[in-house]
Amino acid sequence: MTLTAGTDFDAVILATSLGMLPHVCGELLADSDRWRRLVENVPTVATQAAQLWLRGTDDELGLPPGRPTVSGLAGSFETYASMAQVLEHELWPDDGHPGTVAYLCGTLGDEIAREPDAGAAVRSNTVEFLQRRAKDLWPTAFDAEGGFRWDLLVDGGNAEGPARLESQYWTANVDPSDRYVQSLPGTATHRLRANESGYHNLFLAGDWINCGLNAGCIEAAVMAGRQAANAARGRPLLDGVTGSWYGLEPVEPAVTTPSGAR
Repeated sequence: MTLTAGTDFDAVILATSLGMLPHVCGELLADSDRWRRLVENVPTVATQAAQLWLRGTDDELGLPPGRPTVSGLAGSFETYASMAQVLEHELWPDDGHPGTVAYLCGTLGDEIAREPDAGAAVRSNTVEFLQRRAKDLWPTAFDAEGGFRWDLLVDGGNAEGPARLESQYWTANVDPSDRYVQSLPGTATHRLRANESGYHNLFLAGDWINCGLNAGCIEAAVMAGRQAANAARGRPLLDGVTGSWYGLEPVEPAVTTPSGAR
């Protein structure tokens, strides 16, 4: 299906993830050096994640107070966050309500991401985390012999040991749409702002654009979305965005629209 600018639509906001651009924006990459530099120089990485619901509260597990987020951990999962605050929004039976929930995430090497069942590697990494790493976070979650108390994992049946993980959640984020956008040194110059697509009717949003907070996070995505809305409406790019993220108001870029743009 071909949609024609001015007939079928007026403007497009491209808000897909960076990893999808080579798959859905082939015409842009063929037409524009800037788009090719963006895709070639701003890297993405596969990630892994796990969510674990536990019967003990953070205090009972020995976690320091304050529902901390800890990064820079050794092992497969570099980041841990206590997310007990979300439990009130989840539906649980009265006799099976968790005391806390832990979110784990980390990078996943491309050699594993290319495996047909990368999720199996994430499950194995989750077992390794609980058996060898979790004691630094939850000192009371281990028995006298130093083994993780698997009965702490909320389970919908009568599973024992590592089999209780089947009631938990883990995932390998390997699809192009799921890959995490990185902010490596020297790569920000290749990012495009919301109004720098190079085409009159195309505006950009996502944590991969140059929004002023060039990091893979929800805050960057929200800022980018507001800037895309401003650009599409013809308003100043930073209208309604708190702070002067560029230091100076961005200069409107030169825009060209190839004949037959669609």
